[in-house]
Amino acid sequence: MCCGYVLIVSLCEQHHVVTS
Repeated sequence: MCCGYVLIVSLCEQHHVVTS
């Protein structure tokens, strides 16, 4: 759950997709 910052929410979402 790296999506803790709203500033990098987009990067977090992409990271989640790549990690999944």
